[in-house]
Amino acid sequence: MILCNLDYLFDPNEIAYTVTDVDRPVAVCTRSNSRVCFYDGNKKYVLSFENIYDLVKVASRNLHITFLVELGFPIYTWLEDFDAIQKLCNTIQEYNNIHLLFVNGWDLYNDTLYTDLNKEIHQGVYEYSRCLTINHNRIHFYLCNLAVIEKIKSYFSRSSVLYYNIYFNRILERRQQTGFGEYIPCNNQRKKHFLCLNNYNKSHRTDIVSYIKNNHSDKFIYSYLKPDDKNIHLKNILDVEHNMSTITDWQDSIPPGYIDSTYLYIATETFGINKFSVYNYNGPDKNVYQHHDGWISEKTLKSAYNMQPVMILGPAGSLATFKSLGFKTFPEIFNETYDSITDYNNRFKAVKDNIDRLTSMSIEEIHQLYHSKSVQEKLMHNRELFEDYANNDPFKQFYTK
Repeated sequence: MILCNLDYLFDPNEIAYTVTDVDRPVAVCTRSNSRVCFYDGNKKYVLSFENIYDLVKVASRNLHITFLVELGFPIYTWLEDFDAIQKLCNTIQEYNNIHLLFVNGWDLYNDTLYTDLNKEIHQGVYEYSRCLTINHNRIHFYLCNLAVIEKIKSYFSRSSVLYYNIYFNRILERRQQTGFGEYIPCNNQRKKHFLCLNNYNKSHRTDIVSYIKNNHSDKFIYSYLKPDDKNIHLKNILDVEHNMSTITDWQDSIPPGYIDSTYLYIATETFGINKFSVYNYNGPDKNVYQHHDGWISEKTLKSAYNMQPVMILGPAGSLATFKSLGFKTFPEIFNETYDSITDYNNRFKAVKDNIDRLTSMSIEEIHQLYHSKSVQEKLMHNRELFEDYANNDPFKQFYTK
């Protein structure tokens, strides 16, 4: 099987959009940008073509080879050009050795839009099922949202549908690039109870950093790199002022000293609520929303590699998503009922209650709890599972080591 990239789909005037381009017109994403953990120098079964017509010429002369066309599955599926996808299917219909692969290993919140009256006005997976008219065993999906994956499986029962998240290998790659190497936890008594790292301004991050600063700053190592202007007093930089234009070079690489100085981790996910308004939607309806479901980012996943029990300040069900991926959680440390509380204010109160209770414990008690048999077994399980996800990256089959 050959992985194929297209410079453009049909017309050279097309712009090559990626899955993370959200301020754009309706178009097909010809870039998934989901292979940053691999380098151009070790490509083995990867080819680039100008457009689908050039690929068809090659595929028609090599019917014994499967050509897998990689396309992006957009963050916002209402920006997908479904008519162009159908045209693509018509173009390759008779060439059974040309397959399509839709990829999003970055951010994928959901595929459905609702009005404020909870009326469904767009369902991305259904639109794909309508326009993907080739045999479904020629269609493949590598996606990072469990809820979207289950929906796709209901429409594409004969397709290959895999959970795929770029952050597993990206975290490992960034550690190598920064010189940190493999993280090995220390057994010494640590200095602080919690680690909580925050980058861009979000209201739930402002809430948690404000609470930490006003109540428990001596028990935390925490950061808030980019609060908004009215909350600039909450800005807290741990080491150096980072350049936001190079965010992918440093945001996943936590210096080992911060991990070795803290026991517990609070992940502030991308969103703090389950229902959020969307932008760049040009349909007739106003007050359009998405429901966050089935997705977590590196903000939570890094806790598994760093071997720290995690509490998530994010949408309700975030911890359940973490568990659905096979990771263990820590009810012997946290009261995890917070994850099922749908009202944000009540959920945040439950998170604060956890913080208050745990910071009231001595560092010696936290040390003993962290090193208890059940906690250590779960931490090791999570670390090994994290590495399994990285090692089983489906893109590795196309590259040399």
